[in-house]
Formats: sequence, structure tokens, C-alpha cells
Amino acid sequence: MARSQTLHEYNIPRLNGWFAALSVLMVVCVIGMVVDDYNRDWKRYQRDYYRLERERLQKAEAQELEKIGPQQLDAARQAVTQAQAELQGHQDRLAAAQARLHQTSGDWYVRDQSSRFLKAAYDVVKYEFGAAQERHDADAAMKLRSKIEGMEDELSRRRLASEAAAARRDSVSAQLADITRQHDDAAAKLDELTKSVRTMEKRLLKIAPTFSNRLLNFAMLDFIAPSIRIQQVLPPNLTYTVNFGVTARIDRCQTCHLAIDKAGWEDAPQPFRTHPKLDLFVGSNSKHSLADFGCTECHGGRPNGLDFNRTAHTPNDEEEAARWRKQYGWKPMHYWEWPMFAAHNYESGCLKCHQGTRHIGGAPQYDRGRDLVERSGCYGCHKIAGYEGLPKIGPSLLQVARKLTPAFAYRWINDPKLVRAHSKMPRVFNLENVVGEYRGDADYWSKRSAAEVNGIVAYLFDKSARGAYAMPAGQRGNAARGKELFESIGCRACHMIGPEQDAKQDWAVTPRERGPNLEAVATKTSPEWIFNWIRDPRQYDSKTAMPNLRLTEQEALDVTAYLTTLRGSDDTPYRRSAPDSAMVEAVIMDYLTNTQPVAVAREQLTKLAAHQRAVLLGEKIIARQGCFGCHEIAGFEKTLPIGTELTEEGSKPVARLAFNNVRLEPSLEAWLTHKMLHPRNFDEGMHMLPGEKARMPEFGFSEPQAQAIVGNILAWSKNTVPLDRTKRVDSRGELIAKGERLIAFRNCRGCHVIEGEGGAIYDVIPEPAMRPPNLANEGAKVQPDWLVEFLHGPFPIRPWVQVRMPTFGFTPEEAGTAANYFMALAKKNDDPYPLPALQSFPHAKDGAQFFAIYKCQQCHPAKVTAASAADRSQLAPNLAMASKRLRPDWVVAWLTDPQTQMPGTNMPTFFYADGEYFFPEAPQHIEALRDYLMTFSSQVASSSSQRGSAKGK
Repeated sequence: MARSQTLHEYNIPRLNGWFAALSVLMVVCVIGMVVDDYNRDWKRYQRDYYRLERERLQKAEAQELEKIGPQQLDAARQAVTQAQAELQGHQDRLAAAQARLHQTSGDWYVRDQSSRFLKAAYDVVKYEFGAAQERHDADAAMKLRSKIEGMEDELSRRRLASEAAAARRDSVSAQLADITRQHDDAAAKLDELTKSVRTMEKRLLKIAPTFSNRLLNFAMLDFIAPSIRIQQVLPPNLTYTVNFGVTARIDRCQTCHLAIDKAGWEDAPQPFRTHPKLDLFVGSNSKHSLADFGCTECHGGRPNGLDFNRTAHTPNDEEEAARWRKQYGWKPMHYWEWPMFAAHNYESGCLKCHQGTRHIGGAPQYDRGRDLVERSGCYGCHKIAGYEGLPKIGPSLLQVARKLTPAFAYRWINDPKLVRAHSKMPRVFNLENVVGEYRGDADYWSKRSAAEVNGIVAYLFDKSARGAYAMPAGQRGNAARGKELFESIGCRACHMIGPEQDAKQDWAVTPRERGPNLEAVATKTSPEWIFNWIRDPRQYDSKTAMPNLRLTEQEALDVTAYLTTLRGSDDTPYRRSAPDSAMVEAVIMDYLTNTQPVAVAREQLTKLAAHQRAVLLGEKIIARQGCFGCHEIAGFEKTLPIGTELTEEGSKPVARLAFNNVRLEPSLEAWLTHKMLHPRNFDEGMHMLPGEKARMPEFGFSEPQAQAIVGNILAWSKNTVPLDRTKRVDSRGELIAKGERLIAFRNCRGCHVIEGEGGAIYDVIPEPAMRPPNLANEGAKVQPDWLVEFLHGPFPIRPWVQVRMPTFGFTPEEAGTAANYFMALAKKNDDPYPLPALQSFPHAKDGAQFFAIYKCQQCHPAKVTAASAADRSQLAPNLAMASKRLRPDWVVAWLTDPQTQMPGTNMPTFFYADGEYFFPEAPQHIEALRDYLMTFSSQVASSSSQRGSAKGK
């Protein structure tokens, strides 16, 4: 009976208890969720921002009121009050005028509308008349014409009535304005005084912590119209890839960085600080506006993240990382491929759009890194898009036996920086991953390194061209004269002697280190080689960057005599350690057994003599270490680079990096920086066979250098932007980029200032008149044909200058590249130079008179005499070649205002300053002087060229 009365299998009171408990738990969870959502970091940042903005606005309002002055403000308010009181006294007149204005305005409105309606009907009838004519319906056209004429009369009548009503309305309105004029003027003055204050008050009212604002910002109600809300931009046509899918880029960075595009917050704490350079970045009128580019396209990071740790921030250094860990519990965001660039690498994002550009204006860190990549020859071992076809940075070794001794080569290869402390040549042997005991032999690595270096030397000298250089018999040089020549003709633009340092830069190669430091050149090679090298560098290396200074035989002997005195501080003869024959055999077997059975390899080895074994070992080591990436080496002309391709290295996931036993922050930047500074350190503590060890050499980079290079590598990414956003290099940009590479390879900035940089030789030439010229605006200045001819065969333009423009042996293509570069810089590349015929210079006779009147010959002598050379600071170029050398339009611009063409020039201003000419006839004088210069005889220039070639000047 009891069982039949049970209607269910569960206990209702217990179920009610569980339901009550879970309901309470749900309410607690909902409350917790609401509280957590209300207290999210970005909401707290916005509340702090609005608090700071209120404080700033209140302070600005107080300053503005103080600027207006309480007396002036009170006076304006009293004027308004007085005007209002007087207006009350004319209330009857005011009411009557307002009533009349209402009546006349209504009358005008009715008449105006009547006129407009009739005009609309008139247009319809006129259209129908035109259609009837097109149909050739004469009857319909006649009726419609009659109707049109009647409507035109009525339309004219209604228009006149409307204009009369408008005149009555305007008359009443003027009467009303007379009544209220005093009050209106006083109110307008008060409004003008308090305009900025009222704007601040409106903004303050909008962000004030009122009840309604707080209510609308409260959780569960913040979907209505909150002031605290997610701020986001959707840059058009920008996407990113996540989980193999492409999604639109929606940047929410401004949710926290609220003042990023607002001026005036430059000194505010983060995240409220204004973005630097608003005229270039983020500002609404800048080239990189926030609406068009967002933030993460340039800076990286997770675009739709809101929390600090979900946006992939990257600290700038370990100190900042420690502070972030303490403040935010920060850690790298694993598995996100595009972390934010650290502050010192923010320029890495520029390359996405500025593709193909060698130097990016406004990105000095990136530009220095690119220079380091080129000057260190990274592209010799690593394939890098954009670096194809660059020359090898090391000297050719095809004739090394004619230049060096095997003992010097051994010492140099073993450790270049022991021979020359600032050498670009990296250290390959005896590094940290090849030290210590190996298989019970404490000397294994030192013996192996000695065997490998000896092998390289044996191979290079075995494959080298032979034949000794000679010097003129019975002739000797004068070292003192040679030193004077070395100091004066331009050698110091590329070479240093001794421990000279350029304190202004901390980069791998300064312009005066483009060539090797010659501190101990006498211990490196023979006088015969030095003599023949400086007379004609291309006979030894056809691709060398070393130019020909056109030295006479005696000058070359003198310079050779001087250079052979440079033996450095350590004059100890170079010695070559003999290799351990057993080690040589063991290393060769390591290589041979990689591709063939042990027995076959051993049989092959037994057939080789000791020298052949050394040569074979050298070939294997050169192939493994990639020496051919920097040097021309016989037998390796077509060998592919040995390093990993770096074209998209900036996109490599951290999970693919081998940190091994090295404790680093798990990020690509940290790994790359450590690799630059300690390239073999990742082998530490790892059990590896000799052939498995890292082979990247040690360049001795400083930390700033390493960071600059890493900044470039991080920019080499597969994360690109659409073509419509890419600042693609146009034809002019291509000419500039190509010319910049030639300028860098030839080290033109060692002597000249180009694009505001260079002139390194100025440090050793204190007298400005004796320095090589500043090439600012060169493309607008000279005729391209003359420039190409000059580059092929330089001759003196300022004969008193001792520094010689070298003969670089430019090919026609290279000379054209240099000329096009300067023309493109001056935006003259699309302007074929049409040299006007002589008869197009009609004022040459007048120009000759002005040339004498202005005493131009005093500074521009046709011939430099001993007397004129006494004050070289006042001398200027010989103008005999002006007709062939200079552009007529540049001559006009130069004579008008020399300082705009070359700031700092000694050329005085005779005609123009501060936006106006000194006298009305000045333009005619300038044109006459231009005509005279363009008709100069070119015989002097030609004879100077011939004499210069004959004398080697």
C-alpha cells in the first residue's frame, strides 16, 4: 500500500534544498561576473583617463578664465545684464516688431511657395513642349507654346510679389535688430570671450561622474550609451592570418591608449601618452593615420585583445620585463605568431609597406641595421630577398699567393682580430663550442682547428694564381713625401691607421673604415705588392672597391715607402703551426665517410700525399664554413650559400627555435639577439659530433649593433599588406635605391656629404676650402652627360684642392647608375636635359659686363697662382667649364639665392634675400650672367682635363 502511494523516486525536500543552494550559488556567480567585468583593466584605465582629462580640463578652464581676466569677464556679463534690462523697457516695441516679423515672414513664405509651385509646373509644360517638337507634333507644340507664354507672365507676377514680401520682411527684421542690437552685441562679445571655456564645460559635462553616466556604465546596462566602452578601428582592406584563416584586422589598442592621437598628452603616464610624431603617425592628417593603418599593422601584437597579457606586449629590456611580471603577471603569449615589437624595434614594422626601399626616412635604427647587414655580408651565407646581386664584401682570394705569405694567412684565418682589432672579418675558429676535452683528448679541438686552418691555407695557395710583382729597378721612394701624400690625396677617407675610433658611431664600419686599417700593413704583404696595388688595384682584383688615385710612378714609390714603415705594435714574425698528421687524416675521414663507405674513403685517403690531403681538407672546410660567401675562391664560383634563408625569418614561431641549455626569454628577438652576440653558445652542454656543431662565425657585434640587425630580421616577415597599401618603389625610387648601393660600395660618403650624410674625411681636413665638395642638389646642378664623362675620367675642378677624385673604373652602366641617382634625388630623372643652343642666350654680352662689375673673377680664377693660392678659403671653382658642366636653370637658382642650393656656402648673395630682389633689374642681371656662363669657351676645361690626365692630378 505504501509503495503504491509513492509517486516519484526522489526526495522533494532534499531536491528543494539543492535547488535553493544552487540558486544562491548562481546569484553569487552572476554578481561575481558583473563585478569582474566592471573591474576589468581597460575599464579602470578609461576611468583613470577621464579623471585625468577632467583635471586637465578644469586646470585649462581656470587658466583660460585667468587669461580672460575677472574684470573683463565681469564687465562683459554686466553689459549683457544691462542690455537685457534696457530691452525690457522696450517690450511693447519688441513684441510689436516680432508680431510684424511673424506676419511678413508668413506672407513671404506663402508667396514664395506659390512662385516655386508655378515654376515646377512651368518646367513640366516646357519639357512637354520639347517632346512635342521632337515628335514633330505641330498642333500640340502650338498649344503648349501658348500655355508657356501665359505661365511666364504669371510666374513673373508671382516672383515680383514674392520679392516685395521679402523686402517687407527684411525691413521689419532690420527694425527688430535695431531694438536688440545692444543686447546682441554684448552677448556676442561674452560668447567670444568664453567660447573656449564653454567648449571645455561641454566636454566636462559629458565625462562628469554623474548618476546617469555611472548608471549607463554599469554592467548589464552598458549596452545602451556608455562613456566607458571598447574603442576600435577597422583599417580598410587590412587582414591577418590566424588558424589558417584570414580575418579582418580590428584594432582595439585605443581602448587603453585613449590619447594616442591627441596632442597635449606627450608627458602623460602610459597608457595615456600621445603617439610621437603626430604629423607623421596616427594623427588624422598624417600619412599613417589611425583610421587607415590602426596600430598592430605597424607595431605587431594581437589586434582584438583587451587585457595587457592578451595583446602580446613585448618588453624593451629585462628591467621592464621584471616590472611587468610584478605588475601584470606578464609572460610571453605563446603560439601567437605576431608579438608586438619591443620599443627599440618599432621601426621593424615599416618594411611591410616600404618594400624595395633601401633607406626609410624617419627610421634610423632600421637604416643602420640594413647598413650593418650589408657591411657584414650576411647575404653571403643567407639568402635574403632584396639583397640579391650585391658584391662580396671580402677581397678576392684568386691571387692570394701574390699578396700574402702562408704564415700571415694562417694567423689571420685563425683569429683576424688578433691581427687587426676592428676587422670586419669574423672569427671562425677556436670559439666557445670547440674548446675543452673531446673523447678523452684535452687538446682535440686545438689540434683540429690547427689542421683545418692549415688546410684552408693549403687550398687557397694551391689554387691561387702565381707570379711575383716587381718594382722599378734602381728607384726608391721617400717615406716622408709618401706620408704627406697619404694624408692629403684622400686615402684617409677609407683607411685608418692604428686605434683610431669614430666616437660618433657604434656600428660595424664607419666610412673611414670602409677599407682595412693599415696599422701593420708592412707585416702583411710585400712592398712590391703594395706598389702595384696602389698604382692599379684592378690588376689584382677586377671587382675591388679600391679606386685608382692616378699616382705617378714616383708618387706610388713614395706612398709604398711610407706604408712599409707601418709595422704595428707587434712586430713579431708570423709563424704557422704544423698540423698533426693524424688529426688531418681523422678530419678528412669525418667528411669522406658522410658520402661513402669507410673502406672506400680510407682507400681514397691512402692515395693522397700530405700536401694533397691538406688541400682536400681545406676544400671541405671552406665548403662547410662558407668562406666563398664573402670571398672569390677558385672552385666555389657557383656554390650555393650555406646558411638558412632569412627572407621570412621574422615570422618564425618560437616553438621552432632551439634554445637548448641557454636560459632566455622565449621570444624570437631574444634568440636572435643572443645568436648575434654569442653565435656558438647554443651548443653549450649539448653532445654533438664535430660536423653537427654550429658554424656561424663571431663578428664581435656590440649590443646596439646586434639590436639593429635583429630589428631588420624581425621585419623580414611573411605578414604583408595589400598592394594598395604598399609604398611601392616607383622608377625614381628604384634609381635612388640602386644608386645608394653603388654609393655605399664605392664609399662616396667617405669624402662627400650626400643627402646630408658623410664627409668622414672632413675630420682630418680642418680647412673647408680643401675639402671635397658637398654634393647636395648635384642632380639639379650638373648636366648628366658631363657627370657621366667626369666619372669615367675625373679632372680637377678646384685645382688647389689636394684630395683627388679617384678613377673608380666605372662601367658605363655604373656611371649611368650614379648619374641617374643624383638626377632622381633632384627629381630630374624624368626631365631629359635639353641644352639650349648658343643663340638662345641673347644677353651674353651684358653678362660679360656684369661678370666684371661683380668681380666674379676674384673668387673664380681661370688659373690659380701662388698669390691667389695664399687665401684658398676665398677660392671657388673655375667657371671655364660651366657651359658643359652646369644646368642653366640651376645657374639662375644659384645666383638668385646660393644658400637655398647649398647651405653654408661662401658664395655671397648679390640679388635676392628674404623673399624679394634687392633692385628691380636683378632678374635681368641674373639671366645675363647665366647667358654669359653658358657661352664660355670650353677650351680651358679641355686642356685642364688633358693636363690632369698627363700629370695624374
